[in-house]
Amino acid sequence: MQTRRVLFLDTQNANRARMAAALLAHLGNAQGTTFSAGPGNLAADLPATQALREIDVDLAGTPIDTPASYAGQHFDLVITICDGGTDT
Repeated sequence: MQTRRVLFLDTQNANRARMAAALLAHLGNAQGTTFSAGPGNLAADLPATQALREIDVDLAGTPIDTPASYAGQHFDLVITICDGGTDT
């Protein structure tokens, strides 16, 4: 199977994209690589990180990248987490 490059992009909060990428990698993107990007350098939400740890997904040390850091790169799939509306 061909390697797949998947980018999760959040226009409001980098952490949701980072969590989605970590979940996909954990649940079965064995043939590919996941990436995440979004604005800000916020710490991940504590209840969310605790829930992820319960299924052996640890966000510690995972990067919070900006969308610009992936400019010019090819991805097989780009998934937008937020449409730019209000952050809830």
